[in-house]
Amino acid sequence: MHTKKTELERTLQMKERKRKTVESKPLEEPMNRWDELTKQEKHEIASAIIDVIYINHYNTDVEINFSI
Repeated sequence: MHTKKTELERTLQMKERKRKTVESKPLEEPMNRWDELTKQEKHEIASAIIDVIYINHYNTDVEINFSI
């Protein structure tokens, strides 16, 4: 029953979330030099391209949904 509740909550979250679109062209240059970026620059890029991260606390499953 708990598993079904979790699935339904995730479905509801996905339906409620507005889909953001990200123009990926300006991100090409910074992504090509990722190792040279500061942590803050990496954080800003990640915030722009990651829509949501789901972490299952019952096991080690991690799901990352990108907005590009």
